[in-house]
Amino acid sequence: MACMLAIAACWSSIAGANPVVLDRLSPATALGLHMSYMQEPAAPMSLEEAQAALAAGRFRASTAAVLAFGIGSPPVWVHMTVVNAGAQKVTRRLLIENPWLDHIDVLLLEDGRLLRHVTLGDSQPQSIRPVPGRFFAVDHDFDIGTTELFLRVETPDPIVLPVFLMSPAEADRRELNQGYGYGFIYGYLAALLVYNLVLFASLRNRIYLSYGGFLAAFLGMNLAYTGHAFAWWWPEQTILQQWIIPILMVLFGISGLAFAKTFLNTATRAPHLHRTMSTIAGLSAGLLAMAMLISGNQRDALLVAFIFVTLFSGLMPLLGVVALRSGHPYARYFLVATLASMTGTLVTALAVWGFMPYSDWKFRAVEVGMLVDATVLALALGRQFRSIRMEYMLAEKLASRDSLTDLYNRRSFLDIARSLWSAARRNGRPLSLILLDIDHFKKINDGYGHGVGDAALVETAKVLTDALRQGDIVSRWGGEEFLLMLPDTSLEAAITLAERLRHAIADIRVDANGTELSFTASFGVAQQTRQESLDHLITETDNCLYRSKRQGRNRTSYEPGAPRPAYDPG
Repeated sequence: MACMLAIAACWSSIAGANPVVLDRLSPATALGLHMSYMQEPAAPMSLEEAQAALAAGRFRASTAAVLAFGIGSPPVWVHMTVVNAGAQKVTRRLLIENPWLDHIDVLLLEDGRLLRHVTLGDSQPQSIRPVPGRFFAVDHDFDIGTTELFLRVETPDPIVLPVFLMSPAEADRRELNQGYGYGFIYGYLAALLVYNLVLFASLRNRIYLSYGGFLAAFLGMNLAYTGHAFAWWWPEQTILQQWIIPILMVLFGISGLAFAKTFLNTATRAPHLHRTMSTIAGLSAGLLAMAMLISGNQRDALLVAFIFVTLFSGLMPLLGVVALRSGHPYARYFLVATLASMTGTLVTALAVWGFMPYSDWKFRAVEVGMLVDATVLALALGRQFRSIRMEYMLAEKLASRDSLTDLYNRRSFLDIARSLWSAARRNGRPLSLILLDIDHFKKINDGYGHGVGDAALVETAKVLTDALRQGDIVSRWGGEEFLLMLPDTSLEAAITLAERLRHAIADIRVDANGTELSFTASFGVAQQTRQESLDHLITETDNCLYRSKRQGRNRTSYEPGAPRPAYDPG
């Protein structure tokens, strides 16, 4: 074993990287520090030319656990030495955790002799991959001794190489553990998406639809660039896989700007910025279409997508600052959410682009940022939903209530009363109405002013409200008229109540410019009997009220021939 390691160390000193010793290797360790690499010159290189370049010292030892070269990099050759110091062959899975690389040549050699050449990449359908899944993998039986590994990677996408060696069982566990994390992310965001679509369907508020579109675009983009969509939904559609990531990146940015414009009402609050956002979104979509349909250049499409997403990430917090300065009630939520999303998106974009060292947490920073973004915005939309509901309930109340007395108005009273009328008719239960009118109310207004008249109406409404049982309803029927409906109440009981109310109103005292003003009211009472409709019963009650007025006011009149009430102070 010591001899093998010494030979491997000697060879690695020529190659410029430490060998990978299988029995000392952690499956969670990315192998970049064991690699050396060379970016290919203009002409494609053969394996023999790569071997010669390695021997000539043209390969450079990696200083990062994950090699990253950014968008538009020339093809890259990577070399690594693997040592099996055990007593028998071991099966290990070479795992490249990057789902968007177009073309990968995996070349395994012993003693300078080629053992295997496997071609991978998302330019090939899933059905011909040696190991199915969202990443690129090859299982290999490493013989005792030293095995050389060459990788040649070519793609217009950012070249990022998180390379691992582990047993197939360890690889399956790693994928399962990652699946739990993605399951939580996708489940959480999908629940928010459905919730907002339900809110839109019920409220018809475009904010919830635009936010749902933003969430859907992020889910689609994430599923595409993590490889889930290619593995699950279009495993054989390689052309779609080549173009879907830049398309969904641009859609993500456009949908985010659309949500921001709707949520912050930028058309009114910041019209110049609103137009600028629309211009940037339209220009990016146009440039992407040109790259796809005219030049057919995938590298150009990716540059457009990455530049647009970077601009979008910076523009969203700017919108939050502008909204905060303009006094938007939810600007703070938006600003915090977009700062989290911007940070995550920028970290992921810069790591993938090659401007900062790549790591797994940086690759997934956009997901963490989006979870924070979605959570904070969900809180903001929840508060906005409650605010809308309160405004709706207030508007509904204002539409159904008299603004002075807070009693039901005529329209809302009739809406409720008709159902009570029908229930009483259907069940054969008694129901009575009381209609009252303040006597000489015009003289109060003319002699003391409308403020005193309003005070008289308010005090009368309080007397009526205090006398009601549960199930009774009262409305301001006209200027100084009030109508009460009393379910499960006989005429005799209704007359008794009317008399009690008449005396209570006579006891009211209202301040009238320094003096106490008292007033009286006239009442009409009728019971549901053979009337054809509620309107007929109301007319009959109104006739009784006018009989009270004709007879001198401050009295209660009821249907002719009705039984005299047990309580009749008059």
